[in-house]
Amino acid sequence: MNGALFATWVARVPAVKDAIGAGTGALGLALLGLAAGSLLTMPLAGRWCDRFGSGRVVVVSGIATAVMLQGPAHASSPVTLGLALAAYGAVFGALDVAMNVQAVAVVRRLARPVMPSFHAAFSVGGLAGALLGAGAAGVGLSPAVHFCLVTMAAITTVWRVRPHLLATVPAVAPDGRRVATPRSRRLRLLLAGLGAMAGCAAVGEGGMADWTALYLRDVRDTGAGVAALGFAAFSIAMTIGRLGGERAIARLGPSLVLRSGGLAAAAGIVAAVVVPSPVAALLGFALVGLGFSCAFPLALTIAGESGSGEGGAEIATVSVIGYLGFLAGPPLIGLLAEVAGLHLALLAIAAAGVGLAALAGVVPRADEDDRPHTGAPAHAEVA
Repeated sequence: MNGALFATWVARVPAVKDAIGAGTGALGLALLGLAAGSLLTMPLAGRWCDRFGSGRVVVVSGIATAVMLQGPAHASSPVTLGLALAAYGAVFGALDVAMNVQAVAVVRRLARPVMPSFHAAFSVGGLAGALLGAGAAGVGLSPAVHFCLVTMAAITTVWRVRPHLLATVPAVAPDGRRVATPRSRRLRLLLAGLGAMAGCAAVGEGGMADWTALYLRDVRDTGAGVAALGFAAFSIAMTIGRLGGERAIARLGPSLVLRSGGLAAAAGIVAAVVVPSPVAALLGFALVGLGFSCAFPLALTIAGESGSGEGGAEIATVSVIGYLGFLAGPPLIGLLAEVAGLHLALLAIAAAGVGLAALAGVVPRADEDDRPHTGAPAHAEVA
């Protein structure tokens, strides 16, 4: 559901851009709102999950995310679009943290590295939202009507899944206060490294989400319907990578999966920029999705299992650091596009892929004594 909501916005970026008369630079600055709003609430969401249980936070933030999708459709200027995206990002960020706390609880119960499969569900939603967005753009449906229909479907979805969420609550002292465990220096460094790794993936994912449609329409001269397929190609490949992530991690270990994925993502975006063809661009975007597919879920899994309790605070920490990639990536691409053109600006995503490959070494090996347990087989290099 969350993936479909996000892709609904992404697929209609060109229409909203034209409606408010914004250039690429102004649009890039407006996009800061989404990441900024997320960063404000993510640390709080970890505390809310620890206090109220992540299930409750999922329900409240899920409904709020669906409602706040309406804001961008009614924006009248880059300023109002930025404010609308900040409101949407605030509830989106809270939902993101709460969902991942739920997922880590399931990983612990299953004792298997299934987190990429949960993130594949986000990508499936992204694919559905992108395809519906392409259809809506193709038939000339306004973003306001389109978003309203999606909002109603999303609220219904949240309410129907509500009874099936796990009750996740922290350990509490006899007086009812939450038991806090001090973080060691090693844990702080691990969370920082995981956050940087997630940030590289977020630069790629945010760049693909916000700029693929405009790249295909304005640089490769495609129609609006084809342009919306850019994020769809990315989402399909990311879904495939995440669905196969459990097996790949168990067989190869997370370090090799992350290193090869980062290099593949870099190669994909270079191919999309260098080869002057819409088909090559779509294939390149797909390779980017495959390369970045397991990075964020692995970082959050390791973070959630690295501390005590349900892992809400640790997941929030890595999410905040990682979402700096969403904060910096899309606006940076927009500003670079003003100077060098969008085709060259997208090469910033290649740099993120190389960075992910370099940071893969922060993942602790399975033979380290104080590793948390992801449930992977003993031969896997998993923390």
